Amino acid sequence: KYSSEFIKQNLTESLKELDSHLGAVPRILVYPYGHFTPEYINIAQSLGFSMGLTTAFGKYVDPNDLMHTPRVRVHGTEPLSRFVEILTGNKKTATK
Repeated sequence: KYSSEFIKQNLTESLKELDSHLGAVPRILVYPYGHFTPEYINIAQSLGFSMGLTTAFGKYVDPNDLMHTPRVRVHGTEPLSRFVEILTGNKKTATK
């Protein structure tokens, strides 16, 4: 729903702000609200982004398609063991 010019300006300004505050510019983009289009990806890549994180669940990253990288959701209240369980599919049993 946004024009190419708006997307390019928004990403460019975001990069400038990050650089001014952090002294570095990340090359990984988290798509706003998980929304992106092929046009959005093309613009992001033209500005130097090499990876885009979607809101889609997934444990595997396709090195040939980094602009559609899925994520694993982990809530701040969950222990590390839950994260391992999500990634491996192996549920640990409690030991006494």
